[in-house]
Amino acid sequence: LAAAGWDIKTFSNIKIEEKRFEESADEKIESLEIDFENAKIELSFRADCEFVAVDYPQIQNGKGKNASEITLSQTDGHLTISEKITWQGRFALWNFSEPKVTVTLPADGGYAVVLSTDNGNITVNGTGRLASLKMETDNGNISTTDAELVCEGDMQAETDNGNVRLGTLTAQTVTAATDVGNIETEGILTSARIDLSSEVGNVEAHLAGKREDYAIEIECGLGKANLDPRTGGEKLLRAETSIGNIEITFSEE
Repeated sequence: LAAAGWDIKTFSNIKIEEKRFEESADEKIESLEIDFENAKIELSFRADCEFVAVDYPQIQNGKGKNASEITLSQTDGHLTISEKITWQGRFALWNFSEPKVTVTLPADGGYAVVLSTDNGNITVNGTGRLASLKMETDNGNISTTDAELVCEGDMQAETDNGNVRLGTLTAQTVTAATDVGNIETEGILTSARIDLSSEVGNVEAHLAGKREDYAIEIECGLGKANLDPRTGGEKLLRAETSIGNIEITFSEE
């Protein structure tokens, strides 16, 4: 169909109304949680941005009635935007749409951020500082390869079915996990504790420092690992895969 010039989304009986939240100067946000059932999520940092903004979809059926319920709350500096698909949206036979949530943050805001979706990719772009970052998807990839992140606390990236790809990242702890998929880095991971695990997939990472800086725990079932467990070191690395290979490199080796 695509080769013939057809757009499959024109057959969808689901419509999307785009909505927007903007932070006000007199009600500042310190943390935010985005939780959608069916949407990809993109987080972007902007140096020229002063306030938090979230663009999000409201799914409607063919008659223009809402097929998703959106809950938006802002209490004591915490913003929550969540979606629950109604039965009209859940049982739509012709839903080829691609709902998307876009979160725009000031680069140096230091927010605590939670991004969660049942079905969709999660991506982070730009250079920014956060208090913490947690990303979860049941079906989708997680990528921060186009970002340079500093998390004062924890960074978590977990998917059931998909790859986790991390860019340059500094955090107190780093957790990356997938049931079916690969874990890869395209930048240097700097952290006191790094936990990388895949049930079925390869684990590859480039860490700051030398091998001797880390106590290393390795579990590799059907596959090969390029390093052995060791004790000592002020930092901790755990790498695990049931079916796949483990390859860890260090910035000072």
